[in-house]
Amino acid sequence: MKRAISFVIFTLIYTSTFAQNGTIKGIVKDKSTFESIFGANVLIVDSAIGAPSGIDGDFQFEVAPGIYKLRVSYIGYAPFTIEELEIVAEEEVNLTIQLEANDIGLEEIVVVAKANREIASILTIQRKKSDLFLQNIGARELSRVGAGDAAEGLKKVAGLAVQGSRFLVVRGLGDRYNSSTLNGMPVASPNPDRRVLPFDIFPSNVIQNISVVKSFTPSSYGNFSGAAVDIATKDYPGERFLNIGFSASANTQSTFKDFSFDNSQQHDSFGFNKTRKTPRRVLEQDINPNINVFDTDKGGEYTDSNFFNTKFDPVQRTAPVNSSYNVTYGDFMPIGDGEDKGLGIVLNTNFGEGFNFQNGRISAVQNPQGDFRNDFQFDEYNYSTNVSGIANLTFKWTENHEIRFNNLYTHLSENSVLETWGSFFDAPGDNDVYSRRIAYKDYELLANQAIGEHKLMRQRLTINWGASISKANANEPDRRQLAFLYDPEDLETFNYRLNVQDRAENHRLFTNLKDEESAASLAAKYSFKQDDEGLDLLTLRLGVDYRTKTRNYFLRQFNYGLGGGAFNNSFDIYAIDDFININALNNRDYNINEGTQVQDTYSAELEIIAPFIDVKFDAIPNKLSLNLGLRIEDATQFINYTDPVTTQPIRSTIKETEFFPSVIAKYNISEDKIGRLSFSRTISRPDFRELALFEYRENFGAFRTVGNPSLENGINYNIDLRFEKISQGGNLIAVGAFAKVLDNPIVQTVVAGSNPLKSFANGDQATVVGMELEVRQNLGLWAESLNNFSLNSNLSILESKIKIGDAGTASNSTRRLEGASPFLLNTDVTYTNFTTNMDYEFTLAYNVFGRRLSNIGALGLGDIFELPVNTLNFNASTSFGKDQQFKAQFYVKNILNSSFRIEQELLENGDVERKEKLNSFKKGVTLGLGLSYTIF
Repeated sequence: MKRAISFVIFTLIYTSTFAQNGTIKGIVKDKSTFESIFGANVLIVDSAIGAPSGIDGDFQFEVAPGIYKLRVSYIGYAPFTIEELEIVAEEEVNLTIQLEANDIGLEEIVVVAKANREIASILTIQRKKSDLFLQNIGARELSRVGAGDAAEGLKKVAGLAVQGSRFLVVRGLGDRYNSSTLNGMPVASPNPDRRVLPFDIFPSNVIQNISVVKSFTPSSYGNFSGAAVDIATKDYPGERFLNIGFSASANTQSTFKDFSFDNSQQHDSFGFNKTRKTPRRVLEQDINPNINVFDTDKGGEYTDSNFFNTKFDPVQRTAPVNSSYNVTYGDFMPIGDGEDKGLGIVLNTNFGEGFNFQNGRISAVQNPQGDFRNDFQFDEYNYSTNVSGIANLTFKWTENHEIRFNNLYTHLSENSVLETWGSFFDAPGDNDVYSRRIAYKDYELLANQAIGEHKLMRQRLTINWGASISKANANEPDRRQLAFLYDPEDLETFNYRLNVQDRAENHRLFTNLKDEESAASLAAKYSFKQDDEGLDLLTLRLGVDYRTKTRNYFLRQFNYGLGGGAFNNSFDIYAIDDFININALNNRDYNINEGTQVQDTYSAELEIIAPFIDVKFDAIPNKLSLNLGLRIEDATQFINYTDPVTTQPIRSTIKETEFFPSVIAKYNISEDKIGRLSFSRTISRPDFRELALFEYRENFGAFRTVGNPSLENGINYNIDLRFEKISQGGNLIAVGAFAKVLDNPIVQTVVAGSNPLKSFANGDQATVVGMELEVRQNLGLWAESLNNFSLNSNLSILESKIKIGDAGTASNSTRRLEGASPFLLNTDVTYTNFTTNMDYEFTLAYNVFGRRLSNIGALGLGDIFELPVNTLNFNASTSFGKDQQFKAQFYVKNILNSSFRIEQELLENGDVERKEKLNSFKKGVTLGLGLSYTIF
């Protein structure tokens, strides 16, 4: 680790201080009209060195001394080549390139200058011009590093970590401190336990770019302190195309191995549930806890048509390869004879399925002496699918007026079979416990958006508006779980006795969550003063946002009464359906009781009305710009539930009007060096799940989690400082520091009792301080022989501390924030070679995070930590064919196959006496191959 950190720091120092290179700069124009050309490709032939021309046609990049061949190209123009261009160390070459329209065989060439916001160089220009603390990654970059979805892409951003393959931690701040949007608009999250979107639901080929803003601005909602992440879906292209793609991959732990499947899965189509429904006869009855819901005295015997149509036994098959398929079409259709009028369209559809197997250890410590509450070995089989599609339309009637209609649908399913064997503190006698849980989880998101931009009064006045509605469903229909007892000596026989004492552990469970989020925004920006080049020197922006989010959650559980008679005998755990079936129910060999509790259903709503204002002005012309803003949010949040003691309905409400000021300063030190400073006040609202009283257990033997309706809002104070050196071609060096103070933060806690519960409470105060380093450089700056290599690396170092106060039974009054790693390192090296008919690109990427807090310690037990995981991935791609219409990709993920490990500190007199390993498993190495073909 020390070597890796030293390498990043050395690179920063070396590239900024010791590189003795020459500079190529200039401007690209149309030879006949003398107008600047935006987006022209300026490239050193047979290398990856170059840069696109900017908004004003300008370009600039550095190169080692030597003689080069320079080529400039743009759609609709004849290429321009300089055969021998000599570059001298520390000297500058200025070029004026005039491109001629390639009108051979054509009456007219129409060029629509449209920024490609998928490539790093254009996004770097956007970052340079922005007043915000902005970091972004485009579709081109996602492809380069082999990221299959947005979650994998976000791991490449400085200061960001992704837990559980989908959930975001920014600068040590977890879900409740971050926000997410889709194309700039709020969107419902299909995961009931998280406010921020699970980013793995967005496959990379629907993404144009991902933007991460770490400084609050009044046009954003105030409920973040870590980052606001925006997923921008693909926009219409400059010219028509149709692309089809396919990929297949194999995992060393699952592919072509024996695999346990949910028996009901065979009836699903593309991951959509068809069989796991609550029986009609049960739905017709009122919910009445501990009443037999299948009483044969009420309506006669049960048949296949009015009984559960799923099985307890999994089926064994061989796992095939993972696969995915996609089709994308895009076009811009001019209307009339103007290049600024037309209809842009992009359509995309994806389907992917994967098979994953994990086995290892999962356990929990019961007391400070290190006795185990449970100590299980587990096997987990997971089959997942992802169906997604976008249909985006853009209507332009002039270059100053544009309306976009964005539509996205995504569906993610997970079928899992989880088996555990081992000791459990509550097991009777000297028996061990076996459990099996078969679960199907279904996440669905539909988002529809209309977004408009209008420039008036010679482009001095800009009107932006948006309206969106999104619906998210999260279901877990017919989760089946049974627990058995066995003598450790009989482990291999698989003939065990049912655990008939803990009736709630033998159950079927159904959950349904429906979220709906609507939003509208309107903003107007007026430029009072501009310089000679039309850049704004004094602007005023006024706007208002409206947002409402509603949730309805429903849970229903049925417990199996299996005591007495034949159920005291031993049974083959892989032939359970032979004795727990409809015939045995009609014979009254067992019963099924309602296990639903009154608090298991709730509804919630959040409504926000937020006017805002900000003023931007040049305090020092062309040097120092200031952006002063204020946002006011009038918010009401409530949750409706039933008190489990009094059984009376209760509404818990949080209502406040909060003021969120912000100050952003940007100082242009030189043409390529920028300093930034930001200060803001924001808020952290509890999520609906953190307020809800229903209890949920992730797996057999684990702690149950319950919400706390008494939670209050927390307030955050944020300060950021960053220095950036941004040069043409996307080269970047950035050094930043940040500090945050969180008042009244929401923390995890444990509620004492015979069966302790995890819950949430407000703590006293938390602080976070840290530094971030970024470098993105072409290595030709070091030596000419490295022209084809580029380095992209970032390092984050942070320290966090939270004071618990009276928040529950935590063992430590001060500790780190959950999910906060003391360091995060991402680095990759890419080799690129462009030729006339074929392109090659190879990327080796490495990631590691520091030991981070996973769960708090309570009742005398120390905290629980996730240990560092070293991840190494390789990605190779090539484009070939007459017009490079074919693209092939080969990748290897998780080359090191490091173990994922959890450990708990055991305390003695408040000090760490030793550490006990709790969980450990591996994910296996994945090898994949993909091929795409652009038909036209």
